[in-house]
Amino acid sequence: MKRKSIFETPEEISLPNLSYNRYGEPIDYNEKESPWMEDRDAYPFFMMGGDIIIGRRGNIHSMPAADSRNSGYYPGRFWLDRKVISFWEYPDRDTFISIIRKLEDSIGINILDDKSWRVEVPPEPFSKNPWRMDRDFKSYLIPCKEYLINKKEETDMKKYKLVPESLEEILEGVADKYAEKHWGIRDEEEEFNRKYNQANIGEKISSYIIKNPRSLNSFPKGCRGVITRDGDLYVATEDVIHVDILKDLKRFGIISSSPSGWEDITESKDIDFITVQRVWGKDIFAIGESYMLPKSSRDPEGRKKALEFFIPFLERAKNKNPKYKFIDEQIRVVSREILSDEEYEEFKTKGL
Repeated sequence: MKRKSIFETPEEISLPNLSYNRYGEPIDYNEKESPWMEDRDAYPFFMMGGDIIIGRRGNIHSMPAADSRNSGYYPGRFWLDRKVISFWEYPDRDTFISIIRKLEDSIGINILDDKSWRVEVPPEPFSKNPWRMDRDFKSYLIPCKEYLINKKEETDMKKYKLVPESLEEILEGVADKYAEKHWGIRDEEEEFNRKYNQANIGEKISSYIIKNPRSLNSFPKGCRGVITRDGDLYVATEDVIHVDILKDLKRFGIISSSPSGWEDITESKDIDFITVQRVWGKDIFAIGESYMLPKSSRDPEGRKKALEFFIPFLERAKNKNPKYKFIDEQIRVVSREILSDEEYEEFKTKGL
């Protein structure tokens, strides 16, 4: 079965005021108190075939391919120690209870009857994308047992407090926003040859990988790539994830390191590649979002030091591909700084 990964926005919970900008990014938060996806008690989950699938803490969701976010998988994340749950796709009350009961059975704890367990709910939980608005907004944090919302009868959420009297009072709210990636269906050889003029693009490594492309005009706006130790840039002509590219490069003998486990650079110092992504529609590449680096708001020196790992790769790639710009920062940070509001919205919807 084909699987796609859902990447959560790796940002802090917006405490103390549970406030978010129109992109669903936390604002007005306490950087010392606000938890995020890599906390030791943070676990992703989703439903599949009536079963609840729970991922490793601090990890991404890996789900069967689906046509839309609102696909009935009800993906979310729970913070075990903090006793907080948040969904991307919000279920009605009966489905919510069913999911929580399955979660209780899986991890062996009581949630519904424990008043300290909370669920975060956005102001429009049943909208197509509840974490994407046309304005800044606030979420609501309510006891799980009082989750009474359904599509026919919505609870008046205003009766619940938006802001806790103290951080200890509510065990912290969470907004688990994330954007699904689109699986690329690889074209047949003749389709590739029809779309791309190899003489003007670069050396073809496979039906969808180009080495040191001469132009990005025919590539997806957010195409992904890999830079090897010697500075060669391998870019996908389709919307595939980095792991797909890495597996093929490994199969072709272009890289020797494993195509998995590379996200933590502290565990892979001798790796012979890095992953990059095109800044939406630009001749610019930035570091892939999947790397687990220290947050600048929490450990600026640690992040600066971690980013030094990528510099030799980027400099060698620049020497071989002088027409492109390579930035030593992750794609989301670079995109915020470079893209217009409209471009950034499109990137967050389609490019992550």
